[in-house]
Amino acid sequence: MAPHGSSWEITNSGDYHAEMNSTSLLKWLEDFVLPKIRGGVLRIDRSPNHLWRNEATHPAAARFRKDQYAHLLEAYNLVLADWGPHWRTACTLAVLKKQADENCPSPRYLEQDLAARCDVSGFFTPATHSELDPIEIV
Repeated sequence: MAPHGSSWEITNSGDYHAEMNSTSLLKWLEDFVLPKIRGGVLRIDRSPNHLWRNEATHPAAARFRKDQYAHLLEAYNLVLADWGPHWRTACTLAVLKKQADENCPSPRYLEQDLAARCDVSGFFTPATHSELDPIEIV
């Protein structure tokens, strides 16, 4: 529980889920958790309310349209010179998807970036495997 008067204090009945967002989680990690575990490991499950993606490394989605792949490839400077000047119309969706899948950076999460700045390693477990989370056993 947050100390009284802290910037991330829970104000409702004690259920933090309604108030949890990337800003409050990152602030809590930076102010109270990571300083205590410098040089250690932060274990986070992949629950959607525990990880927020760094938009600078947003991967391609399987449901992308051709123009979305084209935009992504341009953003990461992955358009091949031998595709020619009319690559947007000449390349198929499959070609653009393959180029994105093979060359776009792996997604990173804000929690990973913050942990790295605080000399803490990030360890991520699947969201639906509570047997990998020691606190769930307690």
